[in-house]
Amino acid sequence: LELAWQPFASNRRAPAEIPRDAIIIRPNADS
Repeated sequence: LELAWQPFASNRRAPAEIPRDAIIIRPNADS
């Protein structure tokens, strides 16, 4: 999953935002 966030990390620029977004994306992905 971390590899999937890497491309997003480039857009976010902030590695700290990755875990926060990941938590929001996970429930949405399951739905």
